[in-house]
Amino acid sequence: MLQSQWENEGEIAKEDLPQWQQEEFDTIMAVFNDVGEKRYHIIPSADAGESSDIMRRFARTVRNEKIADDLFDALQGPKSFRQFRAVEQV
Repeated sequence: MLQSQWENEGEIAKEDLPQWQQEEFDTIMAVFNDVGEKRYHIIPSADAGESSDIMRRFARTVRNEKIADDLFDALQGPKSFRQFRAVEQV
């Protein structure tokens, strides 16, 4: 929300934010204002299909057969992203 407000309005009043955002305001603004310095970069978001492909490619690199099978199984059912993250190492 804060990022979209910054992009749309260009200015944000610290006191208008919820307390939890006020505590991080200075850090957040340092990142937003870093355009010229290029110390921070926006990580592009991936769509669900692209994310699934990335997870499948990762699962193919897992050497432990049980974990790899669990990862592939997680990608087949509902809530696949959550199930994929929940796979535990043996």
